[in-house]
Amino acid sequence: MQFFSPRFVGRGLLAACLYLSALLVMIESTSHSKLKSENINVELEFPPNILKHLNDRNQDKREQAGRDLQAIVAKNLDKKNLVQIEKILNFFQDNYLRSATVANKKTGIEVFVSIVNGFKNHSEEAARLVHRMVLPIVECFNDTEQRIRYNAIKSLYYMCKELQGICMLVFNDVFEQLIGKIADFDEQVKDAASLLNNTLKTIITDSLPNNKQFDMRRFMKILTDKMKAVNPFIRVFLIDWINTIDEIPSVTLLVYLPSFLEDLLVMLSDKEKDVRSKAE
Repeated sequence: MQFFSPRFVGRGLLAACLYLSALLVMIESTSHSKLKSENINVELEFPPNILKHLNDRNQDKREQAGRDLQAIVAKNLDKKNLVQIEKILNFFQDNYLRSATVANKKTGIEVFVSIVNGFKNHSEEAARLVHRMVLPIVECFNDTEQRIRYNAIKSLYYMCKELQGICMLVFNDVFEQLIGKIADFDEQVKDAASLLNNTLKTIITDSLPNNKQFDMRRFMKILTDKMKAVNPFIRVFLIDWINTIDEIPSVTLLVYLPSFLEDLLVMLSDKEKDVRSKAE
């Protein structure tokens, strides 16, 4: 007696083969991920416990891990091995700054500060990697978690103080994202944004006369595009920046005047006293 037709058996065997094939792919993928995870320390030349201690509750261990990381950066700088440093930056951006957990994001921000501090006396190399060191932190400005926004802005304040004129290479990117944080609903975030803002003013005032790479046209476009902002804090912020740029001897705003004059005149009759006062 034939219980199963040849066609039925053939279909069953095909289904079983497909299932086994998918299972093997899953096992191979899992093994590869595990292998990659296990070898990441070797690839990036990390001491065995550095990742563990970066997230440790003990502050001394975290600080030591930061120093260990700076030593790795310094060693690669001495070898002119910027590719390896970029690998480290990519690793911490992907696995920490873009993590779903607040703790990992905070650790990632601290790591980026440590890396920047490792670039002392290496301004040429810092200039080549400044986009990779600064812009991932700027991405965190818009995080939904208040602690991350605050830590990112406060940390970038310290980074800019360390990098000084090198920040001019990413100035417009930082400025564009900072505008909204001046009006953040959280007071701590606004205070941190104000600190960073004052540092940026000092940097641009000191650097602009001798900086030929700064894109003033883009800066003014970012500024003028926000002039109609609903939030009065932002309007005051932008007028303040117009005054700051106008006070730099080597810069003339006359060529850009048509782009913001109308909005400035409207602000003279703004309902907010602070806006009217700044516009005058």
